[in-house]
Amino acid sequence: MTTPLNSADLDALVAALRAFTPERLTLAREAAGLEVKELAAKVGATPSAISQLENHKTRPKAETLLRLSLALGVPPGFFAAG
Repeated sequence: MTTPLNSADLDALVAALRAFTPERLTLAREAAGLEVKELAAKVGATPSAISQLENHKTRPKAETLLRLSLALGVPPGFFAAG
């Protein structure tokens, strides 16, 4: 069962989606000691999808950003430029 997002969490998620920075995803993945294919398996994505996110080819959907956040142990705002 999932917990609904409160207003502050939702605002942070929207801000992270708008300011998503692919380099922050790579940084978090490498800090977690994961290969692209390992992260993909954890979030239910393909390695190609993760590579596209890291290489500025696509932007994540809200659900994907939340899954990445949980898998990498960082808040969604971590992925924003900063």
